[in-house]
Amino acid sequence: MAGSHRSEGSPRARRRSGGLAVLLPLALFGISLFLALIAYVGTIKVYDRAITDLPDPRDLDSIILGENSGVFDRTGTVKLADFGTDLRETIGFSDIPSLLIDTTTVIEDKTYWQNSGFDPLGFIAAALDTLGGSGRGGSTITQQLVRGILLPDAAFQGSVYERKVKEIIQAIRLTQEFPGRAGKEQIITAYMNNNYYGSRAYGIRAASTEYFGISNLSQLTLGQAALLAAIPQAPSEYDLRIAAVRGADGLLHVPLDAAVAQRRTTVLNLLRNAKNDGIPLETTGLTDEQIDAAAAEIITLIEPPLSKVRAPHFVNIVREVAAGVVCPDDPTVCTKLDTDGYRIITTLDWGMQQSADKWAAAVLSAEMVRPKPYLISLGILKPTDWLRKIRGSNIHNAAIATMDARTGDMLAYTGSADYYAESATPAFQPQYDVLKAYRQPGSSIKPIIYAYALQERAVTPATLLMDVPVDFGQGWTPGEWDNLERGPVTMRHALQGSLNIPAVKTAIRTGADRIWQHMRDGVFKFLGEDNYAGASIAIGTLETRYVDLLSAYGALASQGDTVPRRYVLRIEDRNGEVIWKAASPSSGRRSIMEPAVADLVTNIIAANTDPAQNPVWASRRLIAANGKRRPATFKTGTTDQAKDLAAFGYLAPPSNPDAQHLVTGVWTGNSDATPQSVLSLSAAGGLWQSYFTEITRDLPIAQFKDPEGLEQVVIDANTGELPGACTTATITEYFLPGTAPTTSCSIFRSLSVDQATGLLWDAGCTGPRVEREFMDLSLLETDWPTWQAANIEWAERARQGINVVGGARLGKTTYFYESYWRPNGDTWGGEIAPTRSCLSSP
Repeated sequence: MAGSHRSEGSPRARRRSGGLAVLLPLALFGISLFLALIAYVGTIKVYDRAITDLPDPRDLDSIILGENSGVFDRTGTVKLADFGTDLRETIGFSDIPSLLIDTTTVIEDKTYWQNSGFDPLGFIAAALDTLGGSGRGGSTITQQLVRGILLPDAAFQGSVYERKVKEIIQAIRLTQEFPGRAGKEQIITAYMNNNYYGSRAYGIRAASTEYFGISNLSQLTLGQAALLAAIPQAPSEYDLRIAAVRGADGLLHVPLDAAVAQRRTTVLNLLRNAKNDGIPLETTGLTDEQIDAAAAEIITLIEPPLSKVRAPHFVNIVREVAAGVVCPDDPTVCTKLDTDGYRIITTLDWGMQQSADKWAAAVLSAEMVRPKPYLISLGILKPTDWLRKIRGSNIHNAAIATMDARTGDMLAYTGSADYYAESATPAFQPQYDVLKAYRQPGSSIKPIIYAYALQERAVTPATLLMDVPVDFGQGWTPGEWDNLERGPVTMRHALQGSLNIPAVKTAIRTGADRIWQHMRDGVFKFLGEDNYAGASIAIGTLETRYVDLLSAYGALASQGDTVPRRYVLRIEDRNGEVIWKAASPSSGRRSIMEPAVADLVTNIIAANTDPAQNPVWASRRLIAANGKRRPATFKTGTTDQAKDLAAFGYLAPPSNPDAQHLVTGVWTGNSDATPQSVLSLSAAGGLWQSYFTEITRDLPIAQFKDPEGLEQVVIDANTGELPGACTTATITEYFLPGTAPTTSCSIFRSLSVDQATGLLWDAGCTGPRVEREFMDLSLLETDWPTWQAANIEWAERARQGINVVGGARLGKTTYFYESYWRPNGDTWGGEIAPTRSCLSSP
């Protein structure tokens, strides 16, 4: 990188030349802007016109703080939250200690006590200070106050120049109406009473109480005062609650390298400069040592006070969406949501949300000594099998989301097991939203991987893949959860059985980066700009967000179409007039995979809730109120060391086009990703089953239709090819047009063997010599020699039967899932060809 090597000239010279290159144009820009404003005033004589529609500055004392905005469920009858409730508190100047006054003025308006409400040099000084790291705004404190409460709404509709002129004029008028020291005290008091400090705290006392539990502001330390002064310029970015993490001591701390802590250092440096430069300060006796100590002071927050907000993680997202509507120019600082009395109707289904909250909270019983009373308090009178299985498995948290695949409406959203839990730990951080966090999806990503492999025509449902461990490079040799080796399996069975090795091989056959690109072009967001996981993306090692995975399953449910997730349906003003309405889902609908591909994957994973097709995963099938099975797709995911457990699936589409098409995803685990001692089918799968069954119990039962646009072909159940002389069983399989098999028995061949030993014939064998048909697995995966070698080694063990140990992971040979799930019976499809002669050593 240019300038990163010391040999390239003096560092001081580089800084000087680099600084001038940037500062000079910016300084000229600041001067130009100031002159433009003067010219604007002089040219169109804006002063007389401006003051005619400006509020009387004497109204400062009588201005009524705004009305809270209400957040409601999709019916508009259940209130979820109030924006601005209980976090406003007005104080007098005598209640504000000098430390808060000084830390605020040095960062916001260092000439506050001397200026007339407008600082002409501030345009240039602010630009220079910003480049120097000070980050001071160009508007005075008086201008900021005027902008917030003493400008008419019309001022924000015109040009920026005109608004700026009105702001300056009004700031000067306000200073004139409140002259002298007493006036300055009144203005800065109003400013600090109206500032937004993040976490719904308006006013300096509300902020101090919210973050530190200190209502008597004189008890604030210098470090705390500087920290609060650092927030108002970007309260969403500098929100202390968002920046805080749970420390080893169990307390909430803001890391010293967090952006808001760095800005605190900026405030303190400005305070030091002001003191050393002789600029008058309200605080006397400050020393450099005190300032240094304040910069190093550990930032500890109190636990967030209990709130009556319902679905709090969902409401947090609603605020982001609403802010983008109400304050499009600056949604990060949208105080209008807390003052203008909006009525926000969301997509949330309150009944589903209550069920999601209940079942997510039920997971907390896993580590309780006496869980029964707790579960009864939740309304769970009889523990289910999975709640018993997860006892003592080190599971401390859960999350649930349900979406309508047709509209993108988020119907239920529970980001943690209990947002307001008092006993937080590193493993259970209640306010941490798992659904928006980047976590590994594990095998729950496999339907998406196979979908794009199908779309690339790299595999078909009948493609034969060898479930045999092999070193895929750099010593990476993944295996299956049970360390069993199944040998030849079709893609369909590999996905239904959630096998890892066939998934990795499929990613390699397709191109892992190609799959990643499809995913990113679709609905997924990733931390990096490339597929750093490589082929392991196929088994869910690449971090993504569960809300994105939910949308991907929604696309599978909708024949490859996705619609944007919706959280807000409409926003009304305080008079009930609709000022914004969510766009129709059809306007944002787009295809992210071929319809036939989505239907084919749906057909495969819908079998996972049918005991006749998948007796293992179908233990988590959904049952309707009439006792009948409700058709649904289902897929679980377990990450390495069981750090994250997930389960996703969707119902068959309702026949009523206006009915909701439900997609649900759940997660169980620990906030800090510590391992669990249970698998996803027991934990996340059980949670998915209990919750999804409850919210769908009384819905009409819909059936999956036969996939459209596909060819149905009778094939050999074992080889995936057309039936032939080697065939012992057939099935009907679906294929994308042009991908059906055209060969038969291609992995079978006639070999000369020694009848006495069954090994390859060689001169000197006992005999007699006979010709027999064998399944020759060395003919599979021939484009990858290391795979082929591993397959040959496995084949030699498989000739001896099941439970024969060997291979790269010392696994056992087996027929698919032992005795309880063998789709093709006790066979791999035929007698496996010998790989050595009768004369070779065993």
